[in-house]
Amino acid sequence: MLARFLLLMGIVMTQPATAFASLWQHADLGTFTGVDGVTLHYAHLTPESPKGAVVIASGRTEGYLKYETLVRDLLQAGLEVYIWDHRGQGFSDRLTDNPFLGHVQRFDDYVEDMHTFLTEVVLPTKPGKLYLVGHSMGGAVGTLYMLRHPETFNAAVFFAPMYGIRLPGPRWALEPVIAALAWWNRTRGTPGYIPGGTDYQPVPFEDNEMTQDADRYQVLLDLHQQVPQLQLGSPSNHWLLESLQAMDRILEQVDRLRTPTMVMQAGADTVVDNLVMTKAVASSPALKMLTLPDARHELVAEIPAIRDQVMDALTQWLDQH
Repeated sequence: MLARFLLLMGIVMTQPATAFASLWQHADLGTFTGVDGVTLHYAHLTPESPKGAVVIASGRTEGYLKYETLVRDLLQAGLEVYIWDHRGQGFSDRLTDNPFLGHVQRFDDYVEDMHTFLTEVVLPTKPGKLYLVGHSMGGAVGTLYMLRHPETFNAAVFFAPMYGIRLPGPRWALEPVIAALAWWNRTRGTPGYIPGGTDYQPVPFEDNEMTQDADRYQVLLDLHQQVPQLQLGSPSNHWLLESLQAMDRILEQVDRLRTPTMVMQAGADTVVDNLVMTKAVASSPALKMLTLPDARHELVAEIPAIRDQVMDALTQWLDQH
């Protein structure tokens, strides 16, 4: 099933499709239509006698194929899994002529797409307990969604949510520059990379900021070579501007959050801003934080000593709710 799906999408495999078939051949793979007619891809997997369902909101640059290990763990825990590829990444439609440019017109488009996914794909199956798991940008999207739809999820878990971004300088100095560049890009009719941004470039393990697990990191590099359509580069100026404003909205409203949510913080994170994350958690009685002091940004792809803590905390939290 997956091999045919990849073939129909024009994906050239450098290794046999069986590298993915072990899990994804059992998935219900489909599409739905997001904001402005963008086609978005999703996967749905069901264990025998599910005791609940999990919706996964992935991070920037990611596609659902990256989540095979987490999905497998959730299935083994008796949880049904739904996951979609955000607009502009994964198998979903790109938004610019440059397929490597990470771009979005409005950050709220991510949230509206999520609502369509829930209402058209997930909720019609009438799952009992429904949980949300989000990573990085997916944590920001999921938080905004729960603020608007507090009745949807029984509980949530976010890995290193993007409540703030680590910038190379003070925001007060950088944001006007980014805004000016975004305006200039709009006048030319072509979104452009943030300063220093590039097309997709594989980063050697020794230089990566995501994980300390060399084996898991190599699996990710191999995946992006086997399925080039997953490759994504740096974000656009407009994406960064929209994201900064979305994170401001989260901080302004997070005290209204009602869904019990565990936030897992990677102590050695250099991607998201842990100080802002700590402030957000302190502002909401619904949020509880677990800090993994030595972990990097990709908590579910970290070394076993860290990942085991993450998965234990995840399953315990969902079991409690």
